[in-house]
Amino acid sequence: MSATLHDLERQRDFVADIDYLVGTDGARSLVRDLIGTRMEGQYGLSKNYNIVFRAPRLATAHCLGPAIMYRQINRDAPSLIGPMDSGGHVVLHADARRVRHARRRHRRVRDDQRRHRH
Repeated sequence: MSATLHDLERQRDFVADIDYLVGTDGARSLVRDLIGTRMEGQYGLSKNYNIVFRAPRLATAHCLGPAIMYRQINRDAPSLIGPMDSGGHVVLHADARRVRHARRRHRRVRDDQRRHRH
């Protein structure tokens, strides 16, 4: 089998002889579509928000020391946060269902507080 690859440094395409191809581009895989196959079995059981942002001083903003990830534990929407690289990029993973539920609950509390003020 062969695959056409793109060299980002030289900005050119080249053909490589390969024994296998691994697509790591998620549940709606372009690679899988292009090679004409489909996913079998169950899709992921959770839906997550994944937010990438820059926080170059995050590791020094607390006393926990460096880690692959930190768990943020709270009742409404526990999440994971961790560095993506050494350049200060950080990723936050949160369960979308729990975040939506927390937003609705906070909205109800806010609306109740507004009603009681008037």
